[in-house]
Amino acid sequence: MSAIGLGCMGMSYGYGPASDKKEMISLIHATIERGITSFDTSKVYDLYVNERLVDEAFAPFNGKRVIVTKNATPPQISLAWLLHKKLVTAPIIGATKMSHLEDAVAALSIKLTLKEMTFLEELYVPHPIIGFK
Repeated sequence: MSAIGLGCMGMSYGYGPASDKKEMISLIHATIERGITSFDTSKVYDLYVNERLVDEAFAPFNGKRVIVTKNATPPQISLAWLLHKKLVTAPIIGATKMSHLEDAVAALSIKLTLKEMTFLEELYVPHPIIGFK
């Protein structure tokens, strides 16, 4: 499994109208070509439309999938921070544009020091979990 995965929900469901099918297939191809092999999809994303889109995009790549101050943007630093955490196995990115994919993949090359990790975490205040049982 790759270090990060591509969240595919926004390609066909959830964030407004579905994105252009040809653009999303090109984005999935670019994702695979950059070494990302984990893709998050679900049958509930517009009643299998999302899964069919991902399946169609994978057709040319038979068997190469797993279905799941640093000159960087805040989302890139966030991904880099997640990648440095021991318990996180593979953050799932949501991308519907090539620029989203490029930004997320750039986080793979960011190396954070212990001092930087501490700085990023120092303002975090844990909150109790609230919800229904």
